[in-house]
Amino acid sequence: MRYQSVLGNCNETTVRRMIQQCPETSAVFQKYHLEPSHHNCKTLQQAAEQAGIEGDVLCQQLFDVCMAQKPLEDMETDALLKLLSTEYDAVHLEQLPALHR
Repeated sequence: MRYQSVLGNCNETTVRRMIQQCPETSAVFQKYHLEPSHHNCKTLQQAAEQAGIEGDVLCQQLFDVCMAQKPLEDMETDALLKLLSTEYDAVHLEQLPALHR
C-alpha cells in the first residue's frame, strides 16, 4: 500500500493534520527535532526539508506509525473499501501509459 493513500499528498498534508489523524506520529517529528507546535502549519515535505531528510523517508515513517496504531484489520468496512478502491485505481492509472499504443 502506498503511504499517500493514508497520509495524502506530502506537499499538501500539514504536520497539524497528521498529528490530528494519528497523534502517535508526534514521536517521529520529535525524532528529527521538529517540535509539532512550532511546525504545525508546514507541509510534511517542508518539515522533511527542514530536518534534512527526503520527504518520502519522513512520510514512510509516519505511515508505518499510523499503520501500527490502526491496522487495516481494525478499519471500518466503508473506510477500508474506499481505501482499497483508491489503491486499485491508483495501480491501474500507473499502468495506463504502458498500455497506451
